[in-house]
Amino acid sequence: MVNLPDTIDDHAKNDNKGAKETTMLRLTRKLYTHESVEAAYKREDKPVDWKDILKGCSCSRICSFLLKFIPIIAEVQKPYIKDCVVNDLIAGLSVAFMHLPQALGFGVLASLQPVNGLYTTFFPLICYVIFGTSPHISFGTTAIVSMMTSSVVEREEAVYWSTLNISSNISINDPAIQDQLMAYKVEVSMTLCFVVGIILTVVGILRLGFVSTYLSESFIGGFTFACAIYIATSQLSKALNISVGIVSGPGRLLRYYIILFSKIHEGNWADFLIAVFTGVIILAVNIGVNERFRDRMKIPVPIDLIVVVLATLISKLGSFEYNLGVDIVGDVKSGVPAPQLPDLSGYMFTRVVADSFLIAVVIFTATISMAKLCAQIHGNTIDDNQEAFAYGVTNIVASLFMCFPASQAHPRTMMLSTLKVKSTLSGVSSALFVLVLLLGAGPLFSHLPIAVLAAMIIVAMKDLFALIRVLPYYWRVSKSDFLIWVLTACVSLATDLEIGIYFGVSFSILTVMFHSCPQWAKGYLLARAKDEDLYLDKSSRVGLEDVHGVKIFTFDSKLYFATAEIFRKDLYEQVYTPVKLEIVESEKGQELAILPPIQGKTIHHIIIDCSHITYIDITGINILRQLVVDYRHMGTEIFLTKVPPFTVTALANSNFFDVLPMDSIFFDVNDAVQHARVYTQPPPATP
Repeated sequence: MVNLPDTIDDHAKNDNKGAKETTMLRLTRKLYTHESVEAAYKREDKPVDWKDILKGCSCSRICSFLLKFIPIIAEVQKPYIKDCVVNDLIAGLSVAFMHLPQALGFGVLASLQPVNGLYTTFFPLICYVIFGTSPHISFGTTAIVSMMTSSVVEREEAVYWSTLNISSNISINDPAIQDQLMAYKVEVSMTLCFVVGIILTVVGILRLGFVSTYLSESFIGGFTFACAIYIATSQLSKALNISVGIVSGPGRLLRYYIILFSKIHEGNWADFLIAVFTGVIILAVNIGVNERFRDRMKIPVPIDLIVVVLATLISKLGSFEYNLGVDIVGDVKSGVPAPQLPDLSGYMFTRVVADSFLIAVVIFTATISMAKLCAQIHGNTIDDNQEAFAYGVTNIVASLFMCFPASQAHPRTMMLSTLKVKSTLSGVSSALFVLVLLLGAGPLFSHLPIAVLAAMIIVAMKDLFALIRVLPYYWRVSKSDFLIWVLTACVSLATDLEIGIYFGVSFSILTVMFHSCPQWAKGYLLARAKDEDLYLDKSSRVGLEDVHGVKIFTFDSKLYFATAEIFRKDLYEQVYTPVKLEIVESEKGQELAILPPIQGKTIHHIIIDCSHITYIDITGINILRQLVVDYRHMGTEIFLTKVPPFTVTALANSNFFDVLPMDSIFFDVNDAVQHARVYTQPPPATP
C-alpha cells in the first residue's frame, strides 16, 4: 500500500511548504524471497499453438506480410489523406526548389556530372514515396555521401588512368580522355550505389536496424566535421577555375592544398569573384532573413534557386564563358536514361564493397536519426527496419539509372518538418518538378558558372563547421567523447575519410572496453539511513548507521573471471577475511593453525546486493560458492538480494543452490535485512 496526498491540492500545499519538507512515502508489503515472488507472481509461458502458426502461413497472411514492405498502399487508404494531400504536394514543390541547386552542386561534388545529381534526385524520390515510412525524409543528393562517393570514384579513376595504354603525348585533360574517364566514374558510382542498396536491404529484411546504436554521437560528429572540411576544400579549385588533377589516397588533403597553391597563379579572377559574390548573397539571405524571421515565414526564401536562375541568365547574356573565361556547367543531357545493370564483375565488386559498407552505415545512421527526430516532434512512429529496407531498395533502383548513393539532406528534411507534411506523397511533386527539368528544362542551365555551385556547396557547410562548438561541452561532460571527436576528425583530415572511419569506430570500441575494464570494478558497503529504510554507500555519506550484526556489500560490475578476485578481495577488506592462518603453541610445539577472526563472532549475516551482477561465469560461481562455505564455517551466513534473472538461471544450472538454499535469495535488500533481524532475535520469554 502506498500512502500519498489524496488530492492535487494536497500536492500543491506540500510543494508550497518549501524544499525542507518532502512528501512522506509509506510502503506496506510482505517480506519476499526470490522463490516467494516467483510463486506469487508467476511468469506466463505461452505454449506453442500450431493452429495459429498454420493460420499465419495462409495466402492472405503472407500477402499482408509482403504488403508491409510497401507502406504507401496502406498510407493512401488512411482517412486523413484527403485532407492533407494538397498541403503535402505544395510542400513537396517548395522543397523541389532546394533539390535543383543541390542536385547540380552535389553531382559536381561527387566528381560526376550535374545531370547525375538530377538522376540521383528523381529516382530516389519516387522510390522512397513507395517504400518509406517517414513523411519528412527528403531523399536525394546529400553533401557527405557525395563526398564519400567522390573519394571512391577518384581513387578508381586514378587506378584506371594508370592502366590505360595510351601514348605519353596525350594529356589527361584531352576531351576524349575526359569523356572516357567520366564514363568509367559513372560506372563505378552505379556499382557503389547498387552494393550500398543491397547492404541496406539485407539490414532491413534481417531486422538489423539496431546496428546504428553502436556508432557514438561523438564519432559521428568528428567524422561529419572532417567531411565538411573535405567538401569545402574540394570546391576551392572549382571556385578558382584551377585544374588540380586526381588526388587520392592517405594525406590527399595536404597534397591537394600543395598542388592548389602551386597553381594559384593559374586561377581566374572572374570565377573567384563570382564565387565570393554568390557566397555573400546566400549567407546574407540565409542569416539575415531565413534564420532571423524563421518563426514568421511559412517557407524560407529559396535563395539557392534564385541565385542559380539569375547567375545562369547573367552568364548567358554576358557570354561569361568566352569573354571572361568562366567555367560553366556545359551541356546538360535532357531525358531520362534507359535502365542498365551496374558492373558487378568480381573486380569491380571487390574494389567498392568495403566503401559500400561505410557509406551504407553513414546513410542509415544519418537518415534514421533525422526520421526519429521528426517523428518525436510530430508524434509519428518509425519502423527502423522498414526504413533500412526503403533506403536499400531506393538505392538499388537508382543504381540502374546512372545514380550515385542517395540519402536525406538535413535542410530539405527540416523544411518538410516545418511545413507539417503527413505523408510521403510530398515526394511526388518534388519528383515531377525534377522530371520537368530532365525532360526539357535541364539544358537551360548549361551556362550556369561552376563557381556558383562551388560557392553554394561551401556555404552549405556552415552548420557542419559549427559542430566544433560542441567540444567544450564534451570536455566538461565526457573526456572520452571529447577524444573520440577530436581524434576521429584529426585522423580523417590527416589521412583519408576511409581510414578516419576505421580509426573512429575502433577507438570508440576501445573506450568502451576501457570503461568496462575489470580494474574499474569496485565493491563497497551499504548502510541504513537513521530514520528510514534507505540503504546508501557508507563511505561517501553521513547520517548512516550499520545494521547490528549485518554487513551489506554491493559490487558494481559483472562477476566473471576478470573480476572474481577483485570481488573477493573487496569483500574481505570491507567485512573480514573468513580464513586466517596463525602460528600457535601446542603440545607438539609451534604449528600453523586456522583460526576464526574475532569479527566472525559479531557479524552473523552478510547481504550481497547483486543488482549489478547481470552476468556471472563459472569462475564467479565458484568464488561465490567458496565464500558461502568459508563464511558459514566462521558462523556467518550469506544472503543474496536483487539477483538478475540470468544470474539466477546460471546459479541454478550450476547446482549453486545445493550450497546456498533458495530461501537465502531475497527480492530486495530490505527483505534480507528484516529476515536477518528476525533470524537472530531470541524467542520471546514464556510467562
